[in-house]
Amino acid sequence: MSKEKKERPVESGKYFVNPYAFINIDEECVRKPYESYENDGKDELLTGYMVCQITTKTPIFIPNITEEYAFKERVGTDKKSYDFFSYDDISGEDRTDKYSKPIIPGSEIRGVIRSAYEAAFNCCMSSVDLERDLYKRTNEPKNPGFLIRRNGRWVIKPADSKTIKNVNEEKMKTVKEGQGVFVKNINSKKTYVDYNDIIFDNPEIIIGYIHKGEEFGNRKCYSLFIYKNNEEEFEVNDECVDRLRKVLKLYRDERINIKLKERKEARNNKATWFD
Repeated sequence: MSKEKKERPVESGKYFVNPYAFINIDEECVRKPYESYENDGKDELLTGYMVCQITTKTPIFIPNITEEYAFKERVGTDKKSYDFFSYDDISGEDRTDKYSKPIIPGSEIRGVIRSAYEAAFNCCMSSVDLERDLYKRTNEPKNPGFLIRRNGRWVIKPADSKTIKNVNEEKMKTVKEGQGVFVKNINSKKTYVDYNDIIFDNPEIIIGYIHKGEEFGNRKCYSLFIYKNNEEEFEVNDECVDRLRKVLKLYRDERINIKLKERKEARNNKATWFD
């Protein structure tokens, strides 16, 4: 039986922000051993410690995530409510009329002090990694094309993407990703091709390539990418290709692409006959 959601209060008109301090720093972080400062004799070296006082200028809230519905009253739908952080496990408790001693975790304080220290003394920023590529997922559709290596250069040949209808699932299992095919009775104005019009085995002329899309629930998507002969190819540099490789690497990373791991496990768990 599923856990019944408790009613929880939500006070309207209340918002919060995560503030950031933007402080100018030097253009580079100088890395050299302590001994080099000691031996160059140019600067007087200082030792000591930093005294830091932290004052809360605005209200703060750190949630106790052991209970997502800590208050019984409810306004609206699908709104969670948390009690303030404490060392208590409040799973399943109604916190409307009781509370624990509020605690600010040491990790939160340590992060604030570390950020202030790094800014004050021009340290190497611990949370900044120039080698890491920033990325985001976007729903904006892109134009399909073929990436081709020709005479030491990368070029993109524009393509059309057409959905394959009336697919024979059993036969499609033998078709490889990226397999070259020929299509009979192709209509450039239609957004799809019929599976029965595709010649998979030893086509005399290859006009397109099969793409097996990611499964979405019980739905499977198969596409055919066809050259656009009326559009000229254009050149792309090595940097763009390197970024593409990194994107593909992200899709193959099971820690990021959770669906990839689920599909692999599903394939491994299929029922089989054996003696």
